[in-house]
Amino acid sequence: MKTRTRESGVSPIVAEILMVSLVLLCAIVAYLVIFQVPAISEIPPVAVQITKSGELVSLAHLNGEPLEQGEFFVTINGDRVADRNMSLVGGAYPWSAGETLRVNTTGFTPARDVKLIYTGGSTNFVLASAYFLAASGNITRNATPTPTPTPTPVIYTRYPGFTVEAWVKWNVPPNPGIDTTRRWATIVVDGDSDRNRRYHLQHNQNNNNFEFAAATNKSAPQVWSTTSPVANTWYYVVGIYNRTDPANRLRIYVNGVNEASVTLDGGGLKMSPNRYQVGGPAGIQWPGPTSMLRKFDGSISGLHTYEEAFSRQEILAHYAAGVP
Repeated sequence: MKTRTRESGVSPIVAEILMVSLVLLCAIVAYLVIFQVPAISEIPPVAVQITKSGELVSLAHLNGEPLEQGEFFVTINGDRVADRNMSLVGGAYPWSAGETLRVNTTGFTPARDVKLIYTGGSTNFVLASAYFLAASGNITRNATPTPTPTPTPVIYTRYPGFTVEAWVKWNVPPNPGIDTTRRWATIVVDGDSDRNRRYHLQHNQNNNNFEFAAATNKSAPQVWSTTSPVANTWYYVVGIYNRTDPANRLRIYVNGVNEASVTLDGGGLKMSPNRYQVGGPAGIQWPGPTSMLRKFDGSISGLHTYEEAFSRQEILAHYAAGVP
C-alpha cells in the first residue's frame, strides 16, 4: 500500500513539470516567431543609392515605397547617426523617389561602412549598404581592373529582383552556318520546357547576339545585346530584372555596358522550377527529350544567379575583376 501511495504521488509532480516545460517552450517559440523573424510583407521594396563626397554621405531614393520619418535610421561604421545630423533635400517626409537624404559624418571619420536600416517592422532590416575604401570616394565608383585588396568585404547596393551573370567564350566561330544544333546556344536556363522555364541566358537564333529571355506570369519578354560575339574572346554577360526600376524593364549588360532593355508586362517573374541546365559542347535538349540539342561549343565561367538585382556599380566591379 505504501508503495502504491508513493507511485501515485510522483505522477502529478512529473505531469506538472512537463506542463511547465511545455508552456516555457511555447513561449520561447512564440517570442522567436513574433519578435525575431521579419515578415516579408513588412519590408518595403525601395531602391536607395549611397554615395560619398568628402565628409558628406548622400542617400538618394531612386524608386519604390516612401519611408516615413522614424521608420528608418542610418549607421556609419556600426554607430547610429543622430537625426539632427541628417537632412532631407528636394522634398519633405515621407522620404520618396527623387529626394536625397544628406548625412553629416562629422565624428564618424573616416566614414567607411554606411547602412540604411528599416525599423518599421517587428525587427530591423538592412535596406541598402555601401562600403568606402578611402576617406573620400565610393568604392563602387573607383573600381579598377586590379582592385586594392582589403580584408573587409565590399558591399554594394542591391535591389529586389533577379540577376544571372556568366563569363562566356566561344571556341569556334559563333555563326552556326548549316549546323542547326548551334542555334540558340544556351549558357544557362532554369526549366526544361517553354511551359515552366523562368529564364534563358543564351545566344540568339543565329548566335550573332546575346539574349536574356525571361518568363513572367503574363508573357515571355526577350532582350538582345548589340555586341556580336566572336571566337576566342571572353564576354561578361549579365541579365537583370530590377522590380524597383521605374521603367519596369528587363536589361542585358555585356562587359559592364547596359546594351538593351525591354519593358515588362508587370506580371513579375515566374517562380523558379529549380531545373537548371548549363550549356556545353554536348548541348542541352530543348524543349523536350525529342527536340534538337542547343550546343554551346565554348567555355562558361563564374556562372551565378541571385534573387536580387545588381546595381551597375557591382556589375562594373565584377567585370573589372576579370574572368574567375
